[in-house]
Formats: sequence, C-alpha cells, structure tokens
Amino acid sequence: MFTSATIVAAPSRDYVQPLRAAAAQPRGIPIKPDVTLTAPLTPVALSPAGSHAAFPGLAFTPGRTLDLAWRQGSDHVGRRDGQIVIATSLDSGLSYHDPDAVLGGGTDYRDPSVSAIDDELWLTYFTGSASNAAQGAYVVRGDRPPVRIDSLPYAAIAAPVVELPDGTVAAVYYGHAAGQARDSVWFARSTNGGASWTSTRIADGVADGRDYQEPWLVVRDGTLHVLHRYGSWDSVGITSSTDGGAHWTLPRKILGHATGRPTTLVYASGTMLTIYRDTDTRAAEMAVNKDGGANWVTSGTLLTPPTGSPLGMTYAAAVEVLPGVAHVVVGAENADGSSTLYRGWLAEAIR
Repeated sequence: MFTSATIVAAPSRDYVQPLRAAAAQPRGIPIKPDVTLTAPLTPVALSPAGSHAAFPGLAFTPGRTLDLAWRQGSDHVGRRDGQIVIATSLDSGLSYHDPDAVLGGGTDYRDPSVSAIDDELWLTYFTGSASNAAQGAYVVRGDRPPVRIDSLPYAAIAAPVVELPDGTVAAVYYGHAAGQARDSVWFARSTNGGASWTSTRIADGVADGRDYQEPWLVVRDGTLHVLHRYGSWDSVGITSSTDGGAHWTLPRKILGHATGRPTTLVYASGTMLTIYRDTDTRAAEMAVNKDGGANWVTSGTLLTPPTGSPLGMTYAAAVEVLPGVAHVVVGAENADGSSTLYRGWLAEAIR
C-alpha cells in the first residue's frame, strides 16, 4: 500500500543556485507573456523503453522532497494493466530515484495526482476496465486505505487534493449517472481529514447539453477556480467560487481549440499558468492569467509531440519549487503508441 514515507528530511540546497541561474539567462525559450522554459525539456528515464509512461502528477514539500507520480502501462488503454508509480527527487527534479509501483495488479489504475498537505502525501486516481472506462474517483491519504469520493456509476478524477483557506480539503472529479449522456464536474469536500466526503455538482453537463470533464482545482487569493474541458474535444472552461465552494459561477469558455486535462499552477506572485492539449496539433500548449481568472493569454508551445503521435500530449504536472520557478513534467505519445515523460523548469520573467 501507498505510504507517506517518501517525505524525508531536508536535503542539501546546493541545487538552488543552478536553477536560479538558469531562470535568469536570456537564452531560455520564451513562453509569452512572461514565463520562460529555462532549457529544452529532457526525458525522465524511469520507465522501460517502449512502455506507456503518462499522466504525471507532482507534489512538493518546500525544502524537502519532490514526488513524481505517473501511470505506467503497456499502452494507453488496450491492455488495461496500468500501475501507479512514484519516484522521489531531493533536488527539485534534477534527478529522480527509487521508482516504486504503489498500486497495480488486477485492475487498470489511471491518472494519478499527488499533493503534500501537512507533511503528508495525498494521492488521487481512478480505475478503469474494458466495460467501464471510469469506475470511480479515489483518494489515499498517507498509508490509510483508499476512500472513494463519488457515488456515480461512471466517475473519474485527474487532479490533486487541495487544502482550502478554511483548513478543509477538497478535490474535483467528473462523471455522470445512469442514463445520462453528458459528464458533469463535481466538487468534493472533506471536513474530517479525508475520511468521508460530500459532493456538489458545479458544472452541469446535463442541463447545459455539453460535457464538462477532467477538472483541476486551484486557490488564488481565497478564490477557488476550477478549470475543465468545455466540451469533450473543443475548449477549456472555468467556474469559480468566492465563498469557499458554497456557490459557483456558471461555466465560461476561456480557451478555444483546447482539450485534455488543463493542469493549472498558481505561482506565489499570483500568476496562473495552465497546460492543455491543442485540438489541432495535439501539442502541449500553455496559457497565462494575471487578473484572477478573467482573461487568459495563449502563451506558446511547451512540447510538440513526435511525428505520427496518436494522441499527442499525455498530460502535464507542475509545481513551484522556488519563488518564480516551477518544475514541469510533460508526457507525449510516440508514433508506436508508447509514451515518454519529459521534464524542465518554467520561470517567471525577472521583475
């Protein structure tokens, strides 16, 4: 069973200066308006060649460890043999070690996300099969047993648990009830440390006649923002709450020609950055927001998939490891259907 033992004592911080120096160099690859990829992305060599390493998640405990989780399988969905693997870095992603399959065997484990809350690692995932692609949304806290947070016959989660301003924890997932043709987004909250959860539908795909899928929750200046697919293969939308999740705005489209999980990062400065899949090129694209979620600026390509890639980007994860510097891991399918994870750092412009 998964355990929180990967969060360990603080390592040497000798890695700080190389990262700061890289972020300050003008030779970086600009991501408009003011985020820079400090160097080209490089492969994360933790998986067997020809396998499907994809759907990464990242958690960072400041001054301590960085945990990278991903789904490791034979292929995207054909074999249904996905495992969840976690590796640890003590140098903000410069190197990873001790990859460990924490969940696997007997079912297809998918789309892991991790977060560090009160020095404990939280893991989310869903399971799938040939007969039901989304069998339920699960949360694991430390070494406790998994807790299913939905009550739907079809449900999936692809984003981490988030600590809210009031000290409770929340997660977002999507799915639909029997007989429904559209997916909705649900906001789940736990007031007892993850032991039990209550859910509220916050983006109603049935009422709107539009699928809302793969939501991602962030908190900026006390406001909750959930980015999600706005249509299965069309756009990215957002819904927000200014009262801790009691009430939500109607879903609003913010990015066109966009799909995939909109992985979103809030820098300490307040800048929000989201990574999504372009519907035409299937590349990992980026958009930046600096006004609390209102206006998003498309910001360039983070990773172009290999020629002949069936799916393109297989999602991304990002966490701020130094003020203004985020570690990012991006997956991309190869022409043969395997998938590779790539890593790098995204720095805000020096102010």
